[in-house]
Amino acid sequence: STSTHEAGADLALSDGTSVAGVDLIMWASGAKPNNATFRTTMAASLDEAGRLVTEPSLLVRGSEHVFALGDCAETGASKTAYMVGAQAPVVAGNVKALADGKPATGLKA
Repeated sequence: STSTHEAGADLALSDGTSVAGVDLIMWASGAKPNNATFRTTMAASLDEAGRLVTEPSLLVRGSEHVFALGDCAETGASKTAYMVGAQAPVVAGNVKALADGKPATGLKA
């Protein structure tokens, strides 16, 4: 299923906190990334397989506020449910950190 919300909506996190002013959340899953949007808006950040290249913080390389995780992200890690489970809390924490004016931190090995 697909769900959309108006730009600037608040994002409720599972720990009960929220992040104000979220512009876009895109659900992406599958072994081959559905990157049609990325090809037109973030082409310089795509690798040869069509995945978004990320920094250890999971910020898309060359971006200050766009994160990628799971199958659409090239992190150097395997594309498994386990890894996305490890990546999700990193992205959630980093969204909150940036909203609080703090730096994003990297994924722990």
